[in-house]
Amino acid sequence: MWPGLHPAIIEEALWDKVQERLIDASVRRRGRVPAKTSGAQPSSPLPGKFRDETGDPLTPTHTRRHGRRFSYCNSHRLISGNRDGSGWRLPAASFEEAVARSIAEHLAEQAERHSVIEAATASDAAAAANAAAGLSKRIKQRGIVIIRSAIAGGKIRSKQLEIELHRATLAHILDLPAERLPDELLKIETPLALRRRGVETRIIAGEAQPAADATMVRALAAAHDYADRMKSGAPLRTIAQHAKTSERYASRIIALATLSPKIQGAIVAGTQPPELTLDQLVRSTLPFDWADQERLFGFSS
Repeated sequence: MWPGLHPAIIEEALWDKVQERLIDASVRRRGRVPAKTSGAQPSSPLPGKFRDETGDPLTPTHTRRHGRRFSYCNSHRLISGNRDGSGWRLPAASFEEAVARSIAEHLAEQAERHSVIEAATASDAAAAANAAAGLSKRIKQRGIVIIRSAIAGGKIRSKQLEIELHRATLAHILDLPAERLPDELLKIETPLALRRRGVETRIIAGEAQPAADATMVRALAAAHDYADRMKSGAPLRTIAQHAKTSERYASRIIALATLSPKIQGAIVAGTQPPELTLDQLVRSTLPFDWADQERLFGFSS
């Protein structure tokens, strides 16, 4: 029998629901034992809800390196023997964050436009907008778990993320009549970009929000501390001993104090290019000219 040439024996909606439960159960078996509390959350908040541009479901998987667990959302064909090189392999936490941020920003935008409910009086529209704005704020504070039950499904493409919300569930969360929620509220399309940060893939959906990299900020602060001590006459070995680090590490970090003010300011504000990493900074031979540094690290064309 040739795959794909026989008629379906069950409805697609039922198939998707069963697959979601199987995937979630599989993740629980492979991972840690879930907490025995009524508030425990499943290992992945988005099992089976998203598909790639070919229709292949994104399946949660994990691996362990150096005792640490790393979770991913993979196109199912990547874990079922397909070797054609296509498919998505996304860090689960980053993907879930991108989905949550996209929904939160969408709800906030609809609330600002007073487009949360149809055929409403001014007071009803204001109340619905407040409800959507409040939900948006809770999602930003607590993440995907706040809204996961309202995610009906979605699709990830090369440059776009599509999300569909479940009408009845969203209406229940917002305490609004389901029949009065406009279709535009339930469908989200947002630009999508992938950026490499060392070995990590960062997913940027919608408007990229400034976020300071704590590791880079700490390293920059250490570089200035080391430089100040060296200007006072302390040898590098003494500086490294005081910082409880190796002399080799201190010699690599101290160079960050000579970065251009534009680069240093961006690192502190979190507006540096997403692909810029601390490893890239310390391994590079820094040009003396600040303009050359900025070109090297993507701050200017």
